[in-house]
Amino acid sequence: MITFNKLAYSMLDQIRGGLLSDDESISLRLVKYWINNTRTMLIRQDVDKGRSISANIIQTIACLEVEEVDASTCPCATPVGCTIMRTVRTIPKPIETSQRDLIVRVSPIKITERAFTLVNQFRANWSGYSDFNINPKAFYRDQYIWILNAPQGLEMITVQGVFENPEDLAAYVSCTSTPCYSDDDIYPISAWMIPAMEKIIMEGNFKIAATTPVDEKGNAKPDYSPEQTKE
Repeated sequence: MITFNKLAYSMLDQIRGGLLSDDESISLRLVKYWINNTRTMLIRQDVDKGRSISANIIQTIACLEVEEVDASTCPCATPVGCTIMRTVRTIPKPIETSQRDLIVRVSPIKITERAFTLVNQFRANWSGYSDFNINPKAFYRDQYIWILNAPQGLEMITVQGVFENPEDLAAYVSCTSTPCYSDDDIYPISAWMIPAMEKIIMEGNFKIAATTPVDEKGNAKPDYSPEQTKE
């Protein structure tokens, strides 16, 4: 288990062979961008092979407020004039695989309550309101979580998923007003992915960045010269 900051600093240290300086041309921010993108690729490949989703890569957004909105804003098959529950805020983009978006659980905020049935956004057309279809169902569409047949009095939900950019969860807070993510928290990655990620970044991203021309004069003109490798 490792934090994002420690993972990124370790990678940057490897890139420069342990010799970092204040004028480092490859920034920590860039390394974090590479890490997030490579993590997404590895997870997508793993899930597309039919492997189960590890708890190590799942993040939780608790206490998301929901509101009643007109069903006309939703593609589900409901009568005109009906309403549907939807999160007040959009949620971060989940990783998209060949089969689905990686939202893995939607539930009321009480841990003892049963999770809602997850359905594909297209199946929602056939999962509308019915006297014979009263179980709550949730689906992801247009960056929102929508809930069909929501329980009476539902005000908040908890969403668990595998998100493209784990840092996006820093904009959300738990029921105790604690941020759902910081770069000093455990980074949502499985241990086996780290060496694979390092290899991809060292042999791909870093080599491309190291050979890309840089404008050293900063005079609004393309005065490019090859980047000098620090010794």
